[in-house]
Amino acid sequence: MTTRDQETETRLRWQQFAAAPLTRPHWEWRNGWRPGRTSYWWYLDLTAETALAALATDHLAALPARWLDPAANLHVSLQQVGFTDEVTPEQAARVLDAARDLPLAPLPLTFGPVDPNPEAVVLRVTPWPAIQRHRLLLRRVTASVVGAISGADDHFWPHVSIGYLSAAVPTAPIVRALRALPDRRVSLTARELHLVRLNRDDRRWKWDRVGTLPLRAAG
Repeated sequence: MTTRDQETETRLRWQQFAAAPLTRPHWEWRNGWRPGRTSYWWYLDLTAETALAALATDHLAALPARWLDPAANLHVSLQQVGFTDEVTPEQAARVLDAARDLPLAPLPLTFGPVDPNPEAVVLRVTPWPAIQRHRLLLRRVTASVVGAISGADDHFWPHVSIGYLSAAVPTAPIVRALRALPDRRVSLTARELHLVRLNRDDRRWKWDRVGTLPLRAAG
């Protein structure tokens, strides 16, 4: 995706978000989720990134808290591997082993500014092409082990959620509040990705790391 494509996509997202009368409650059960169910995912786990956490805290402090559940653990979702009642632990281990042979370099990333989302407050993550390349490689190696996987090659919007909308509330005041936030950004280099076992009970995303995938420079 080119810079122009990214700008067009972002503009369209803002227009669509502003045109919707109400937000969407993030914690509704959908897309195969139900209480107690867990899923394997490829994640960029950002829980140790203190500068990013500070930016998230500052942004959330400027927003009405009554309709926001702060994100307990910051992350970027790359690709679902499959629900744990459909993908066996042995298959998950094979996915992780196969991914270790992929040419995945460290990712210099920038987080911010805020992007529109109908059910969360999120930070944009760039550069999109580099993240998408890693995701496509992970998709292919995952599908080679487990078969059909969710999502599409060209349908990906990298972001990190810093707060989740807990109810259907009017969109207009949220749009105004988000547009008033300062354009602040945090840059870092991701040096590993993680295969995780994910759960969303109790209105929060929680996971255990199944394995770590180091990102290594070529050579």
